Amino acid sequence: MSSNLDIGGLLAALLNSDVESFRAPDANRGLESVSVSTALNRSRVREQNNSNATPRNPTKKAIVLQSVAGSPTNASPEEKTNWLGAANSILSKFGATPTQKEVFSATAFSNFPEYYVWVLPDNAENVGNVPTFNETAYVVNPERFTKCTLNNALIIDDLLAGACVRIDYENRKLRTGAYVVNIINNSVDFSNAVIQELGGMPCAGANASDVSAEHANGDVIGTEADNFNSEEVIYINNDAIYPYTEGMTSAELIVYYHGIETGRNIKQRQNTILGVLKENKDKLSGKIFLIPAGHDKSYSSIGDTLSKLKSEKSVDTEAAQPKLGFWSGGALGGKTALKIETFAKVEIADPSPESAAIPSDIQPDSDNINMVYNKANWSAESWYPAGIESYISALSGSSATITEVTYSHPDIMTGSIERLLK
Repeated sequence: MSSNLDIGGLLAALLNSDVESFRAPDANRGLESVSVSTALNRSRVREQNNSNATPRNPTKKAIVLQSVAGSPTNASPEEKTNWLGAANSILSKFGATPTQKEVFSATAFSNFPEYYVWVLPDNAENVGNVPTFNETAYVVNPERFTKCTLNNALIIDDLLAGACVRIDYENRKLRTGAYVVNIINNSVDFSNAVIQELGGMPCAGANASDVSAEHANGDVIGTEADNFNSEEVIYINNDAIYPYTEGMTSAELIVYYHGIETGRNIKQRQNTILGVLKENKDKLSGKIFLIPAGHDKSYSSIGDTLSKLKSEKSVDTEAAQPKLGFWSGGALGGKTALKIETFAKVEIADPSPESAAIPSDIQPDSDNINMVYNKANWSAESWYPAGIESYISALSGSSATITEVTYSHPDIMTGSIERLLK
């Protein structure tokens, strides 16, 4: 992380002011004749008002760096916990109407999205710590910056990495409890311009977690991400389900988290996995793949997708124990799955061993875990050697089979899918 940056261009125009201005005393034009005692009393009142006045603009401008792993999104605020469901059941006992419960759920005040943000400095001479991109598409050590909550129900868009927001603090004196007040600019062009000025590689149309997440060399593969097309893929809660055919009633479930492919949106990343599945169509009989909408989507939210698959499409996936696979940055979502479910088989394909993705509290009896990795695929990432050792250590108590290979990053993913199909 750098502590010295020559800020210019767009960022220079965004700097916060050195001094927070206070409310000006009332105008005093057309003075009336008053006694000395009255004048002194008014002066004391003005002085007291000035000392108690809050700054006219005590908020700060900040640049969004990335979403906090595990925090919910605006599209699914209940993803992180089942607290709202429990609370709603309590409301029912007190005679709450459906409308009241709907309003209560819509607030989702215990499940707000969180982002790491860089609070812009007050001037160009005293910059302090600034984000480091090292000419890549992701920021280094984002957890060292301010964690900020998006608790404004009127803001419905996910924030882009590089977006400019105005923040405030629950405790302004201690600068704790940061939250977003409003969005200044969340456009793709603006966000990419900010990232470029900070020495990073912009990702057109990517969201905050997309831009700042680590990924290996060669994530982008083939052209399936751009032109995949099949009548047998359906989407529920934006999760891709394949292959689905009219009239099917049951299937063996395989959940597979996609990786992070620079410059591609979530659907294109799902398509990369779908392309491999399409090539192995002859092995998919009796099976159905669910590719979550996001490499870091919480596994707990997938239950709703499966419930709708059963209620709306009459497909039951509960007859057999599910299987799990995840590739590259999908290790973030995979971690949430290993924490709450025991799988018949788990395939970990060249995972991104960032700190937030290191497995913890793996379910007991998880002895069917197979991990394949290649250090050479991550040679450009200085943090990787220590990260992969931590990742391997975290799996040591699960009887996992861990194999280092020389295959490319995409080939490791393809191999993991083929093993899940056996």
